[in-house]
Amino acid sequence: MNRVNFYLDQLVTEENMDQAFDDVEDGLKNFLKDLTIQGSPGIASGLGVTPTSPASMSVKIATGVAYQKVGDRSPVSSIQTVNLSADTAGASTTVPTAGQERWISIFLVADRALSEPVTGGNEQQVMYRSEESFTIEVLKGTAASEGSATRPSPRNDAILLADVRRYNGQT
Repeated sequence: MNRVNFYLDQLVTEENMDQAFDDVEDGLKNFLKDLTIQGSPGIASGLGVTPTSPASMSVKIATGVAYQKVGDRSPVSSIQTVNLSADTAGASTTVPTAGQERWISIFLVADRALSEPVTGGNEQQVMYRSEESFTIEVLKGTAASEGSATRPSPRNDAILLADVRRYNGQT
């Protein structure tokens, strides 16, 4: 792990402290990469995707943890309900024509939750805490004849949790 050596009478700046914490975080990420085969990302635990009951256009994602390719940790500490009737951009996932289907992919993306606003010495507000978090993104593939629809493209910046096939008229 890279590190810095603070010295007597040093005036430690925000940048110095940020760099020290970045070095620790990078060291942990490198350690995780070293423990896995070629730093392979994926689900470390949990995160199963199941239909809701009664059946609807939503699924439930169980609690768990995943690691992104760059080593970012994505902890999911409570069950998530995800609506599949629209993608992340808000576009409908409806299949428009009888005899067609489309694939819908659910991705887990590492994020940071900012909290605890404070006012710095320059009177600018900053968020003191930056905690590991996640977002869930829903992407839809193109509708095509049953048996020929393709899944949305894989993403390098996210972990695929599930692919769901949707048919015309499905609610």
